[in-house]
Amino acid sequence: AMYALRELGATKEELEKLRGALLEKLEKVVRATDISVDQDNFSFYLGQRKAYLGYYHYFFERISNETPLPNFDALIPGIAAGAFHALIRLAYGLEAEQKSEIAAGLAYLADAYQDVGHPEPKFHASPRSTFSAFFKTLVQSHSSKALAVPELTGVIYQKMAQVSASPSIQQILHEIPHPSEITLAEIAASNLKLFLSTNNFTALHTVTATHAARIVASYLDDTRELTYQLAVSSTVAMLTIPAEQFSERHTTTAVPNSRELAERACQSWDEHDIKFVYSCIREFEYYNDPK
Repeated sequence: AMYALRELGATKEELEKLRGALLEKLEKVVRATDISVDQDNFSFYLGQRKAYLGYYHYFFERISNETPLPNFDALIPGIAAGAFHALIRLAYGLEAEQKSEIAAGLAYLADAYQDVGHPEPKFHASPRSTFSAFFKTLVQSHSSKALAVPELTGVIYQKMAQVSASPSIQQILHEIPHPSEITLAEIAASNLKLFLSTNNFTALHTVTATHAARIVASYLDDTRELTYQLAVSSTVAMLTIPAEQFSERHTTTAVPNSRELAERACQSWDEHDIKFVYSCIREFEYYNDPK
């Protein structure tokens, strides 16, 4: 959030205000210091929060200009980690070109690794079988309570785990188009529409996650697996939103321009508001989508 606020043009005083607010929220977390992660046990410790420091040192030692994202392929199935916060932190680290923050983001992805499902992708011959069409149809089914979504409890990542554990939901995920048929632009538009129709906190995370994925994708030779897993994770996240929260919320009032939005964000103490505004401005600049 500090990085996003700085990029939005915050003053030193505004940055210090946010820093103080964030420090008050910090809780001491005791993590094992005797776990050494190497190539042989890399997969074994995935999803184990105690292994954060081991992963941090593993990545820090291997990050270079030639290899900015070591072993990232192994982390892609778990990009939903920490309700997408790990992916966002990694993206900010890459933008800031801070090796320690890149390592922290990768370590976060590893120790909070959350595989919500990576079904065998299918090719869809129909020209209507795009991710946008799939997502729109699924939203309609979910909002009309036509799907058997389990009763959910806990925070975002826990709800995503509960949804993805459902065999019927995993069957639905098999209908997501093949990676070669999905674009980040489609996912970005779908997640933005999801937020506009729900004003939901989880939907907000999918918007910032899509922006983060675009940043990370620029460092990959092949982006298809990342794009596909983002589509899967976004779908699971959408299914955690209560059906009654879906409605057409598109505003008809004048939308502030980017400068006004940035100024408002700089007055906020809410890290999610700040990151959301930052993502929306950057996505608007990239896609030129006024929504």
